[in-house]
Parts: sequence; structure tokens; C-alpha cells
Amino acid sequence: MRDVKRCQWMSQGKYGMMIHYLIDPVGDNDEDKLKDFNNKVNSFDLDRFMSYVDLCDPAWLCITIAQNYGYYIGKNDFMDRVIPGITSERDLVMELGQEMKKRGKRLLCYLPGEAKYNSDIHPRLVDAFKWDDNDPKREAFFKAWEQVFYSYSQKFKDLCDGWWIDGCYDFYTNGFWDFSVWAKALRSGNQNSALAFSDGSFCIDSLYNITDENDYFPGEVTACQGGQIRMDPGIYGLKGITVEGYAPCKDKVKLYSPNSKYIDGALAHALVPIDTLWCIYFNEDSPWIYYPSKDIIKLIKSFNDVEGAVTINVPVTYEGEIPETTINKLIDIKKAIRG
Repeated sequence: MRDVKRCQWMSQGKYGMMIHYLIDPVGDNDEDKLKDFNNKVNSFDLDRFMSYVDLCDPAWLCITIAQNYGYYIGKNDFMDRVIPGITSERDLVMELGQEMKKRGKRLLCYLPGEAKYNSDIHPRLVDAFKWDDNDPKREAFFKAWEQVFYSYSQKFKDLCDGWWIDGCYDFYTNGFWDFSVWAKALRSGNQNSALAFSDGSFCIDSLYNITDENDYFPGEVTACQGGQIRMDPGIYGLKGITVEGYAPCKDKVKLYSPNSKYIDGALAHALVPIDTLWCIYFNEDSPWIYYPSKDIIKLIKSFNDVEGAVTINVPVTYEGEIPETTINKLIDIKKAIRG
């Protein structure tokens, strides 16, 4: 069950940083793709990346173990038995967690909560983890994915302070999934792990948690405007459209700022992309995420004022480099928030 004490460090830390470290490996066959995947993970310059952390001072780092490309950073006992050849030799997540702990900082880990989006890129995943679109309950997948969560949690233990689980959408779960089962698996290595299961949050105009296991609100943001969150579903995929000129399915833009430490019982939290819409490099087709420093600072302060927290998602290359313009914004944030 929910316990906001597990994420009190987020409230105290005020803001953290996230990187969507996602690799779409190239090659003519699975063996070549795995080799390319390992080469890219091995190219990540840990010292350079941690110098950014030291410079910008986020209280936590959230790292994607995997998302839609179907390749996972670091070994997983269960996964490697079921479908060998999709996990990296280098355990970059462990390395980042160890470096964060040396600095007295926290680590959050991101995993998908479904296998459907992987199907086009890595179709073997769907079969290996028994994803079945003909079964509205998807019970076999749910049980298999529990073991994936359990294996990673047992591996990381106290090195991982929390989890952000994506893709827990109503059209996948159909109301059948008991998230307490997954929560138990994710907390098996660290009972104090803070959890968030996301169904889209602000992106789907929702201020509700899909489960009482959410210690902090997932808070996924599509876009912001003037230091406030836009509650706009459907902005993804639009090109060349500024946020001021776009209001899908609404005559008037709906903006949000928190008025309480809690959102539907969980700690108030927002996950905000800047300078990239989740992907690895700059996304010039998404102009609405190029916010000036003052707007990002205003947003963070609005959450901090009610003892909530914000995670800022920033672009990063395979080699672990963050663009200078983004670093400058993070330094502005540090000066304004840390004082």
C-alpha cells in the first residue's frame, strides 16, 4: 500500500533529473543488433556524465533500463533465461546507482509495464512474455512481468530507491491487474522503494492514481506553458506547432499548478521533458519543450511550495553527453532552487 514516507526524500530534494537512454540497435540479425547494442552502452562516458550531475546538482537520477526498443541495460536472471540476447553486458544502471550513492543522491529506475510497444522492433518479446491481445486480462503476461520486476529489484536492492513504471494504460489493464502484486516484486529488494505506476497522468488530463501503490504521482507531462502544466491529451506527434497555438479538443487551454502536497493521495510530482520529447537527441519538431529557464524554475517552485517535487527529463547521447544549452538551464535551476 501507499506510504508517502518512502518518497519524502523527493520532497526534500525538490528536483531530480531523468535521461531516456534508449538504444535502437542496428544489424542484419539478432546477433549483430546485440553487438551494436553492447558497443553503444560501452561508449557511455560515466565520468563525463557524473560531472554534469556534480555541476547541476539534481537530488536524484531516473534512468530507463529499457523502453520500446526491446533491449535492456544490464542482466536480468529471469529475462536472460526466457529470451537470451536482449540485455547488455555492461550494467550501466548499477554504475550510475553506485556513483549517485557516493554523492549522497538517489536513483530511480524506469521500466515499461507492457510488451506490446516492443512488438514491431523486437517481436520475440511478445511471445516470450506471453502477451496476448485476445486475453483482456493478460494474466500470463502479468505473471511473467512480475518475475522481471522481481529479478531487477533483487539485483539492485538498496541501490535503487524507487521505480517509475510506464504503460499501465486502461486499454491494456482493462481493470484486471492487481498492482499490489507488481509492487511487492518491485519492493522485494528494497522495502523502502518509492513507486509510481503511470497511465499517462497529466498527458491524459488525469489527476487520479490508477493504484493505491503509487507513493508519488507519476506526473507525466506532455507540455507546459508559462510555468504551468498543460492538461492536453494528444499533443504527441504534432510537428511545427507551437504550444500557444494548440489546444486539442478544447476551446480553452487548461493549465495546472499544484495546490496541495498530494495529488489523489500520492506525493505531488511532475515529470517534465525539456529540450527533447523523451528521446535521446534534440527533437526540433517539438518546439513546445524548449522552455526558457524562468518557466521551468517557476514550475519547480510551484511544486516545491506545496512540498512536492519535479523530475526534469533531459536529452543525452549514447556517449553520455548532455547538450550545453540544456546544462545551462539546469545550472539556472540549481541557482534558483538551491540558492
